[in-house]
Amino acid sequence: MGKIRKGEIEPKHKSEIKKMPDAQVKMLTYKIAFPTNDGEFINPHFGHSNYFLIVEIEGKNIISREKRSNDSHQGMTMKEHESEHHHEHNNDLQHQIQQEQAHNRIFDLLHDVDILIAGNMGPGIRDQLIKNGFTVIKTNISKIDDALSAYLKGALKI
Repeated sequence: MGKIRKGEIEPKHKSEIKKMPDAQVKMLTYKIAFPTNDGEFINPHFGHSNYFLIVEIEGKNIISREKRSNDSHQGMTMKEHESEHHHEHNNDLQHQIQQEQAHNRIFDLLHDVDILIAGNMGPGIRDQLIKNGFTVIKTNISKIDDALSAYLKGALKI
């Protein structure tokens, strides 16, 4: 063997290397939310879904599913709900307050969620979700299990 220069490590024979115990790797656990009316299909209208299906993932394995009721539009009259539903509302202060309250109820409902996979949502709620630390993924896949499978395989991107 040649001369060892400063900063270099002297090579050792394989038998001289001490074996370290295998490192304990903690699996990454996270939650994904899907807007839904039935627990099977993604509701194409994010905020107007009856529920959010919350799927907890560890590594690449599903460890739990939970359905949470979405009451984000509670307190709105049917007319206000319908006008917002069809995006024919006025930008008056009362509507803005109600919309902010609805968004806050969604944030509270999804407080422990990391990723949202949805069919469609308005730019206002999308931007607010991202600012609040959520990862938002839009998809054309309508069945929740198919979208979840695509995500776990790396086929769904932000």
